[in-house]
Amino acid sequence: MEDPWQALVTFFERNAARQARDRGLYEILTGQGDDEQQERIWPGIIAAVTQLLDRARQAGAVREDAEPQDVAVIFALLGPVIEMSRTTTPDLWKRYLALILDGLRATTQPALPAPAPPLQTLPVILKAGKSR
Repeated sequence: MEDPWQALVTFFERNAARQARDRGLYEILTGQGDDEQQERIWPGIIAAVTQLLDRARQAGAVREDAEPQDVAVIFALLGPVIEMSRTTTPDLWKRYLALILDGLRATTQPALPAPAPPLQTLPVILKAGKSR
């Protein structure tokens, strides 16, 4: 896609839609199944997201302090919304994705209050969200 921001938005929309259709995908991404499968998937996702974010950052479309590993947490956040609204309002996740994406836009926002999680801690963080 020519527009770097639209490429990033499309990545989020398509992958969130896949997650909404496939409960198993959410479980794999958040480490609720096979640990080896999660370890194989995330490096490729992070590599792709790094390219998308770098391109959007160079175009001035995404905030400077957004990190590729933020994407993992964003998808983990969307999962419960998808589950809670699956039978009543199945597209509700789109609302929250739009709100989250607005937070990624390059604007005159203050710096984020905490750094992105270290990449090597993602499996532990993602699994912890489901243990409650």
